[in-house]
Amino acid sequence: MSTLNLQLPDRLAQFVQAQAQAEGLASPEQYVEALLSREQRKRADIAQLDAELEQGLASGSAAEINAHFWESKRHELLKRFRH
Repeated sequence: MSTLNLQLPDRLAQFVQAQAQAEGLASPEQYVEALLSREQRKRADIAQLDAELEQGLASGSAAEINAHFWESKRHELLKRFRH
């Protein structure tokens, strides 16, 4: 594991400390690590979504878009992103 030292303004250092305590983490370092991990996952999810959108656009096949279609998609997305 690598070490990275950051200098933060007092207000941000206090915020990080408060968030770590609020989330039940042992240290501000754990909060920053969790925050960065969430951001990394978010960016990976966005990249995957972009790739799937590009694939869909390139597929050329058409589908009827109606209320049932959107309800089905909504349920799929909720299931995927609720873990």
